[in-house]
Amino acid sequence: MVEQFQVNATSTAVGQQPLDQGPSGQLGSYAGFKVGYDFAVRDVQLAFGGPTPIRTAMELEGSYLGSYEKIPLYNVSSGGPTVGYETYNLNAYSVMLNGLIKFEDLPVTPYFGGGVGVVFMTALNHKMDVNGVVAGTPTTYTTSTGTGQNTSLALQAIVGLERKVYENLTLFIEYKFLAFLDVKFAYGDEPTTSIPPVAGGSNSQNDFMANQILSAGVKWSF
Repeated sequence: MVEQFQVNATSTAVGQQPLDQGPSGQLGSYAGFKVGYDFAVRDVQLAFGGPTPIRTAMELEGSYLGSYEKIPLYNVSSGGPTVGYETYNLNAYSVMLNGLIKFEDLPVTPYFGGGVGVVFMTALNHKMDVNGVVAGTPTTYTTSTGTGQNTSLALQAIVGLERKVYENLTLFIEYKFLAFLDVKFAYGDEPTTSIPPVAGGSNSQNDFMANQILSAGVKWSF
């Protein structure tokens, strides 16, 4: 798993100027389980070629996503050099309802689909370290270490391949683009100051956080 980017993302230490977040790009871990139902195969006439055997499927998926995030911080809307970093350990638990379309009668079965659900996130050991020119003023501060929680709508797109290897046993590999919408974390409300240095709280928000996931697993059908 890798967090690719965040959209309209800002972090703000209490009493300080808001800062834009850049992409983290940190690798993380992903694990999940699914239960589902494969519907009967139907011949579908596509825009090209003859009738194509297609199977639809529904899945209920539960998953865990974890990563250490190190997010670069910049002056709002002005870009320029990095003025600091925001760090935390992210734990995200999601429950998704997926719909899939599978192209049957091939040596390897390709499939694609999407899902919608909810994600429960916890950001542990959060801290902002800033040392740069913010809004034209040399600024140095560190926020206190905190924990934030958030519950958000989650959406994902799925592309994968599966192959039956023994009777009811199937191996699969799939790519997911998983987005968490309107993510907001709060890490305390005490002011953070530069002079004298006081480590206080902070908060962060974004329109959505996008994650790319590559996973493999086994499926048992009955």
